[in-house]
Amino acid sequence: MTSPTPGQEPVPMMEDVADALTSVARVLLGAHFPRDAVRLTPNEVAVLRHVHRHPGATSGETAAATGLQRSNLSTTLRSLEASGLVERRHGDDARTVCLHVTAAAEASMQSVRQGWGRALEDALARNGGPVSASALETLLAVVVRMEEGLAAAL
Repeated sequence: MTSPTPGQEPVPMMEDVADALTSVARVLLGAHFPRDAVRLTPNEVAVLRHVHRHPGATSGETAAATGLQRSNLSTTLRSLEASGLVERRHGDDARTVCLHVTAAAEASMQSVRQGWGRALEDALARNGGPVSASALETLLAVVVRMEEGLAAAL
């Protein structure tokens, strides 16, 4: 990865950021994925994360937020339901179906997040030591802004 130099255009630096984020995600989803967690497809992960963050979301809202076609979302939801990770419930209007994660999904997601957190802490310990809480807060804020901006473009 190249280091930014004074006056460097932001696009090449963002290319490096995107490359590093992709690499970290690939490693976390591979070798550092907790053995006791349920393995999911990328579409299942996207849907599960959205429903976890937005309990009671409708299928239409979930399709729009994840960028999935409705037919692909239906297939993904059936798979998540069969795995016991998502359930459909009727909303206030009996015609509305709302999506919710199950207790099993909550437990699996907690296991995954804890495993990933330990893996990142270990990686930093092997490569220069821990990072300050304020640096992590800044990093998280920037990455969340990127994620939200990308989601808004779907």
